[in-house]
Amino acid sequence: MSVVWTIVMLLIMIFVHELGHFITAKKCNVKVNEFAIGMGPKILGWGKGETKYSLRALPIGGFCQIEGEDGDSEDERAFTKQKPIKKIAILAAGATMNIVLALIVFLIINCFVPGYYSSELGEIIPDSPMAESVFLKGDRIVKMDNTNIHYFDDINLFLGFTDGSPIEITVKRDGEKITQTITPAWEEETKRYTLGFYITYKEHTIGSRLKNAWFDTLYSAKCVILSLKWLFTGKVGLSDMSGPVGIVVAVDSVSEMTQTVREQVLSILNMMGLISVNLGIFNLLPLPALDGGRIVFAAVEGITKKKIKPAFEAAFHAAGLALLMLLALYVTVSDIQKLFLK
Repeated sequence: MSVVWTIVMLLIMIFVHELGHFITAKKCNVKVNEFAIGMGPKILGWGKGETKYSLRALPIGGFCQIEGEDGDSEDERAFTKQKPIKKIAILAAGATMNIVLALIVFLIINCFVPGYYSSELGEIIPDSPMAESVFLKGDRIVKMDNTNIHYFDDINLFLGFTDGSPIEITVKRDGEKITQTITPAWEEETKRYTLGFYITYKEHTIGSRLKNAWFDTLYSAKCVILSLKWLFTGKVGLSDMSGPVGIVVAVDSVSEMTQTVREQVLSILNMMGLISVNLGIFNLLPLPALDGGRIVFAAVEGITKKKIKPAFEAAFHAAGLALLMLLALYVTVSDIQKLFLK
């Protein structure tokens, strides 16, 4: 069942991503040769116009084949013939759709839960750093150092990575901002720094559901960016990355931890939202073969007003694709090894 859930999640995310490219290309009057769900041999095809549609045998991806995207073309409606601004719009549309998908998924989740943990202070623990401050129950934390705080997950993420240094905290009380610097205390039981307060649980309203869906999307983006930062700085290695096999294992773990079907579905949807944000941000990285790398080429072309040779760009992205395939293979092998070493 975990495999089925994983395939469904990946197909939805990839479909939405490629749909972004497809719709934007059509709106920009750029020729699309084929829109496919799945990879490998074609098992079903349709379409009588210039664009063909197909369903492929392997449920591991999909593609939107745009005329002239991977090489030169004489067609005036080819991607390579377009102005840089149109190219950037088409390339960025896939990642944008992944972010939109995550926002919708998080909104669905918030519509099925009764409430949320806000950033409003509840009971303050006696003899704690917070107890010695000017802050009171009912104050709403809006900033910790230079980090904006929207709800409890933001607080938890911030405190999870603090090194015990003094934290400048800003709260809102009756519309007025109050700021004070507090030094967190080490808590041996949880093995982390703490300030000493509880957070207020609030019942959802229509407005809070909409806001929290956006905050969940922002929070996921923070987690993804933090993970990428760790990867590029060497804090974590390539072996810590996960691919489809790792996702199957994660879905299986979620299934074991949840007690009801409703909880399972909501947990898997939450994972889907995070992965969709991950897919969107990762695709915007300025690396060859990724949308971000292609955007860099289009931006350089727009700034310099000089057209880059399509053959050179195609070769550059082909080399990047080969490296990405090797990375995917490495991550898959690593996931399988972790699975059998458990």
